[in-house]
Amino acid sequence: MEALIKKAKELGIENAETLTEPQLKKAISKAETALKTAENQKSEHEDLLKRAVELGFDKELFAEFSIENLKTAISEAEAENEAKELSAGKAALISELLGVDFNTSTLEEVRTAAENVVIENAKTRSEVLKKHIGFDLFEIEPEALDTALTQLKAVEASPVVEKVPEGKTSKHFKAGNGIKYVFDEEAPEAFRFADVVKTQKEWMEDTESMELMIQGGVSYVKPLKK
Repeated sequence: MEALIKKAKELGIENAETLTEPQLKKAISKAETALKTAENQKSEHEDLLKRAVELGFDKELFAEFSIENLKTAISEAEAENEAKELSAGKAALISELLGVDFNTSTLEEVRTAAENVVIENAKTRSEVLKKHIGFDLFEIEPEALDTALTQLKAVEASPVVEKVPEGKTSKHFKAGNGIKYVFDEEAPEAFRFADVVKTQKEWMEDTESMELMIQGGVSYVKPLKK
């Protein structure tokens, strides 16, 4: 038993002395498994964090978030960047075909330029524009044209907004002893247990780890008040 407790402490298992032998063995097995995958997870996390920083996210803010949360933030940021690049391409095409700077011209100036395009070239230009920007500058109604151009300009000018993953949860966990537990209000959004970092929402889905936290008396978990 002493050897198990020593091993548990080496693995960072809290309150090892309070656990029974079966509980210790289970906790040790889980911790060892986590250690085996930690190196790969760390490498992946570092790569994702590097990409997030390249996209303009704050390194310190995102350093403690899970791999899945980083993937979500990166995916959304990359999609937004792609939309901006596509919009910029459309704007450049309009500028080239109409001879005006789409980004600095007013909607009225763009519409006037479209109306002044030589009639014999209008059909060819219209087909090219429709293919690349999704609407026909030369056949669309004036009111609809203003709306379409306004929307295109809005996408072109829209800033990239950092989306911070929300990992806290007020849900409860019903333990094997029949008591319901929740995370303490002071508990951080994400924290380390058994050498693994997860958000509260992710821990709440990990039944075995929640049981171990409760059995080990982790301060972040408390009984739900009736």
